[in-house]
Amino acid sequence: MSEERLPKEEERKFRERSLVVSIERQIESARRITSVIAEEVERAKYAMNADDYAYVQQAIGDVEKQVEKLSKELLYTHLLCGDLMKVMENE
Repeated sequence: MSEERLPKEEERKFRERSLVVSIERQIESARRITSVIAEEVERAKYAMNADDYAYVQQAIGDVEKQVEKLSKELLYTHLLCGDLMKVMENE
């Protein structure tokens, strides 16, 4: 009976570690996207000061795309966290 329990426990720990690694990767990806957004906002500020409104519009469009991408990354991270909570509840 303990032989059956051990593989299930090992499988649970493996799933838990895998989910934690995936969550860490998603967080790092979200940080990179946030940095890109910050850079684009800074570029838009400089363009506004230079009265380059065409570039401001382009930068705003780029920020919009990055925000959508960040939203998807955070949603996926949220789902992974939910999966991790389920795995941890089954301990």
